[in-house]
Amino acid sequence: MLELFCLRLIMKSNSLQGNDLLNSSNAIAGFFYDKQNKIVNYFQMGGINKQLVAENTKLKNELDALKYFDTIQNVIGNIPVVAYDTSQVARNADSLSHSATDTPASKPVIVQTVRPHGTPRVVKYASYNYIAARVVNNSVLSDRNNYITINKGTADGIEKDMAVVTSDGVVGRVAYVSKHYAAIISILSSRPVSSQINGGSIGLTNWEGKYPEYVTMSQVDVRTQVQPGDTAYTTGYSYFPENVAIGTVVAVDTYKVNNTLNLKLKLINNFRKLKYVYVVAGKMGSERAELEQQVAEAERQAAAQQRNP
Repeated sequence: MLELFCLRLIMKSNSLQGNDLLNSSNAIAGFFYDKQNKIVNYFQMGGINKQLVAENTKLKNELDALKYFDTIQNVIGNIPVVAYDTSQVARNADSLSHSATDTPASKPVIVQTVRPHGTPRVVKYASYNYIAARVVNNSVLSDRNNYITINKGTADGIEKDMAVVTSDGVVGRVAYVSKHYAAIISILSSRPVSSQINGGSIGLTNWEGKYPEYVTMSQVDVRTQVQPGDTAYTTGYSYFPENVAIGTVVAVDTYKVNNTLNLKLKLINNFRKLKYVYVVAGKMGSERAELEQQVAEAERQAAAQQRNP
């Protein structure tokens, strides 16, 4: 107590020593406040993560509202007719001398006029809603199909065959769903994903069952100019939205049997560290799925009639 009383007297009577002691006490207090804030923030990380995921989900939904639009306009086209290129006739007449009875040679060309008709229309061809979910179980060890369990189910709007992505790239699709949980079959499976690279060259991406960091994109046109470092994306022909990143090219091999390219891709997502994902609900997907199912059913019936006339 006497030492503290002496320090207080020194601080009040000597400005130089007092400033030093005051600065030291502020530094010590600041140190302990910093440690206190770190401890508090650590225990608040769960809530902070939930807030960030909710904000990201909101931003992704707002961004999606501005995509997947086409501007189209009807056209009127006349039936093609054969006409003579009058400019070619004039050039022939200037370069060659003909008699009055001669007819200059001319080149017949096909003339077809196409002009817009009606008011241009903006058509939305896809619409998605993103539902954030937390990964509660994850498998990357199976040599055939790997599954991921999330904490959202039918009560949250999750349905079977919905796509699952992260902010970086593809994850998989919903295979099984209950009221409060869903099981996702990841891209680390035997089921191929329609993919594209460099100008829209289409191929199929699937996992060979070896390393969870790599997949193979096959059936790529051999004329495609591909280099290591290029990124492969989804096509939108499957359950995924269009232009979601899959992986980057690390090796290119030519498959000479059918003159195609095989691309080894390093996955964008690290499947060993998945924490949060987004389930993609296609608002227009059900209509498209029903139509394609009707087409498939009609094809099966037609094939059956041909076998049993």
